[in-house]
Amino acid sequence: MAKAIEQIVSAYVKLGNAGALEAMKALRQGLAADARARNDLNVGLHLKQIDEEIAAIDAGLAKLRGVSETTYPKQSNPIVDLRPPGAEMT
Repeated sequence: MAKAIEQIVSAYVKLGNAGALEAMKALRQGLAADARARNDLNVGLHLKQIDEEIAAIDAGLAKLRGVSETTYPKQSNPIVDLRPPGAEMT
């Protein structure tokens, strides 16, 4: 799913559609809040994926706003993120 979200974010960045990215982020933040409120399910993997998607969306918003990722860092997981340090999402 991470590759799919990166492609969607990239398309919205190319179109300059920050509103769509903000809506995507808000939806995922709501899903994360709902999942964290659940005590009856183990949602750790889902939360990890949601957090990764939010990070990808934040990176896209940062590009639209002209902020470098060094001042608006993308969260990464060194075990699943195989890109070399400093490499951009494509």
